[in-house]
Amino acid sequence: MLRNQVAADVRTLDPVCQNRLEKLNHAAERAMAERALLLDENRLLFEQNNEKTTRQSTGSRVVGHAKVMSYEDILEAQRKRDAKAVARPRANCRRSQLVDETSARQEEKEKSEREIQRWDLVMDVVF
Repeated sequence: MLRNQVAADVRTLDPVCQNRLEKLNHAAERAMAERALLLDENRLLFEQNNEKTTRQSTGSRVVGHAKVMSYEDILEAQRKRDAKAVARPRANCRRSQLVDETSARQEEKEKSEREIQRWDLVMDVVF
């Protein structure tokens, strides 16, 4: 609106003043465009900084520790776990339930071992 009024008033001025006002008009437009770009960049950097602050303010949690285990190590860990389960009966369980769980685990373990042995035989034949 102001630009239109200035453009209408410029026609009444001499050519030198018209040229100066045009230059002033272009400089003002450039300054406003640069200001808009800087504000946009500042907004983007502000958002990124807030993300960083949020990420730093939340503590990191260690879920567990990874360990590379061989098959023998896995079997040994299962034996230890089974021994603990048998040694310490649960307060809410009857002895027969514990025996059933242990025997079910043992059957599952034997079944898995048979499957692994079959797989090893198949792998030996393939290679």
